[in-house]
Amino acid sequence: MATSHLRGPRGERGIPGPAGPPGPAGKTGHIGDPGHSGTRGPKGETGAPPTTLKGRKVILRALDRHIDNIYGELTNHMTRITRLQREIDDVRARIKTLIA
Repeated sequence: MATSHLRGPRGERGIPGPAGPPGPAGKTGHIGDPGHSGTRGPKGETGAPPTTLKGRKVILRALDRHIDNIYGELTNHMTRITRLQREIDDVRARIKTLIA
């Protein structure tokens, strides 16, 4: 039997393939002259006056309280770590008795 050379209707276009390699970079264009500088802005407000001896004492007391709080937190963490180390040592000892 002879086959027909006629084709059927063309289907829809498929998805595009991967992109090819990028082309070479183009030439850099001409750099223009710098523009004119603008007007100067208004002068800012003056800063706060230096702190007084009383203000420094208040700040130092607050910092001292913060340091005490930090030491308290560190003490709590160290206590937890030593407790965990004791528990780990206990688990190791039990594992050694099971293995032996």
